[in-house]
Amino acid sequence: MLRPVHTQIPDAYLDKAMRYLSPATFKVLMAIARFTFGWQKAAEEISLHRLMEYTNLSNLGVLNSLKALEASAIVFVDRGNWKSGKKNYYKINLNWDGTIVNSVNNDTNSSVNSVHRDSVNSVHRETESLGELSSLYIKTKRYKDKTDNNTWPSPLMLIEFYNKETSDDYPSVEKVSEGRIRKARQYLKQFGEEAFWHQVFSEMNRSDFLKGRIKSSGHESFRANFDWLLTRGKDGTENAVKVFEGRYRDGIK
Repeated sequence: MLRPVHTQIPDAYLDKAMRYLSPATFKVLMAIARFTFGWQKAAEEISLHRLMEYTNLSNLGVLNSLKALEASAIVFVDRGNWKSGKKNYYKINLNWDGTIVNSVNNDTNSSVNSVHRDSVNSVHRETESLGELSSLYIKTKRYKDKTDNNTWPSPLMLIEFYNKETSDDYPSVEKVSEGRIRKARQYLKQFGEEAFWHQVFSEMNRSDFLKGRIKSSGHESFRANFDWLLTRGKDGTENAVKVFEGRYRDGIK
């Protein structure tokens, strides 16, 4: 009798988790099982891009699924951080008690929640009169896509969102250059969900290191800004993604 190549999955995850988790969250769980149990490993370093490719989910779909799995204690996350260069490791809980946290067990590809929507709507209202920030740039006719100035996702709205949501510890964007517009467009193609950026800016406000209040060797004059968010770190991961994951939050070692 043929025995197909297989990955062992705990019965609890097939009997209960599959029924109550959203399809996206269950896909991410099965991907983690494949990368760990499938290779006889207890835990594995798994990148966001690897999970996106394996599950065919968006970046926010994967990130929200991971949060749902962690909140329900289905998956344990050993988070990396900027000091050590360590990346996130994921481990499936073999002693899961069957608890599902419904508050985070939504379909992760659904629209943003009311908190995000209220915040973003305020940005929509403000961008109706962006003033010097947008009009100066538009008048030069370098920004050809005038019709999407007030429609998310647009580079100008992302800039205004950053200026509004981040604390006074961060430098505001005062000039809109072609380079910033081009870079913002690139990132919005990959990270186009409003909720993603809301979380990024919230995490920035929780980090004294990103605010420049904590000095360390090689980072004596560092302070995060809009341009830094739209770049990659030495590990090849987008800085915005690492901020979203909480890797710069105070207290993470």
